[in-house]
Amino acid sequence: MDLFKVKSFRILGIHVLAMLIFSLVAMLLLFYLYLPYTTKHGQTITVPDIKNMKTSDLEPYLTSLNLRFQIIDSSYEVNKQPHTVISQNPEPNTLVKENRKIYVIVSTKTVPKVIMPNLINSSLKSSKMILKSFGLLVGEIKNRPHFTNNVVLKQSTGDRVVNAEKGTKIDLVISNGLGNNLVEIPNLDGLSLDKAKVLLSALGLEMGSQIFDGVSSGNDGIIHKQKPAFSTQDSIQIGSYIDVWVFGKDTRSGQGPVIDTE
Repeated sequence: MDLFKVKSFRILGIHVLAMLIFSLVAMLLLFYLYLPYTTKHGQTITVPDIKNMKTSDLEPYLTSLNLRFQIIDSSYEVNKQPHTVISQNPEPNTLVKENRKIYVIVSTKTVPKVIMPNLINSSLKSSKMILKSFGLLVGEIKNRPHFTNNVVLKQSTGDRVVNAEKGTKIDLVISNGLGNNLVEIPNLDGLSLDKAKVLLSALGLEMGSQIFDGVSSGNDGIIHKQKPAFSTQDSIQIGSYIDVWVFGKDTRSGQGPVIDTE
């Protein structure tokens, strides 16, 4: 009876050992043969830099590397040829598996319209940031004497908001303070507003409040008073404002003084 038990235990032990060996072999085959084959473990491809490549050249190039691509969006870029790659995902030099798809954004030929921001009275720094956010460029920058300093007095398209093409250059006139330069106060009496603006601009002065007097008799649109008043002995700093009183009614707004920084 004892001999039978010993034999039984021996057979059971052999079965258990055989099962352990089989399990171990199966695990080794799984990790070192099956999984590497199905997942292509260790077989990676370095993603190339395809930025600025033409989309027509992408397919043959990536196919030769066992990669694919898909266009997910398009965007206009200044000085960028149409149908070229702007950005890619994954980025260049990333390690990926074979047949991986590269997602790309390409440039478009159509120039989008953008709303021109009003930059008047904004600082030069913030104006540059605003233009960049709108896809616009900073053009020529000129300085003009003014009681303010480093703010936008004028932009090339005027003060009103208009449509523009992305990438348009916007010229700016920036204030640089009044400084110590003086100029004689001009006599604006009898001049029209347009002629007065030309004269003030030539002297480095600014048109201030325009007060229209619809009661006094005189030729409409003609200046009959100014502040500071004209004097051959008095001077003011370049960039200063001169307020004017004008005969007639303001046909632009119909009432009240008008501040015009043009």
